[in-house]
Amino acid sequence: MQDRPTSNELLDAIAELLIKEVLPAIKNDEALSYKTLVAWNMLGVVSREIKSEDASLSEEFHRLSEVLKNKGKDLDMSWNELLKSEKEEKVREMNSVLAEIVRQEKLSNKDSQVWDAVKSNLKKDLEISNPRFGTEKEK
Repeated sequence: MQDRPTSNELLDAIAELLIKEVLPAIKNDEALSYKTLVAWNMLGVVSREIKSEDASLSEEFHRLSEVLKNKGKDLDMSWNELLKSEKEEKVREMNSVLAEIVRQEKLSNKDSQVWDAVKSNLKKDLEISNPRFGTEKEK
């Protein structure tokens, strides 16, 4: 593990460089300015993803395990014993099982536990890609 600078500090430094030095230097080139803003935005997404990764993964795991258990799908749920990469794989597997349940059972929003889990997962993803998402009124 690297002590300093951390991954987030490096991302923040690159983002600051893009906004404060690169963007003003290329302000007359619309295409390059746009690409620079996109790169700056993506650095923010990656930074937010890194900051919330462990907690989000754990929340998603527990949400999905409850839904899948209630649907009769008993997957090995030894979360604390898994390595980080194994946790990511386990959550991917659980999402695949849930998607298959939705397809096979042709579930609609009437099955609220399933759809609540799906909506919660989507909301968390959107909050990472667009931090204003959680502050906007839901329609």
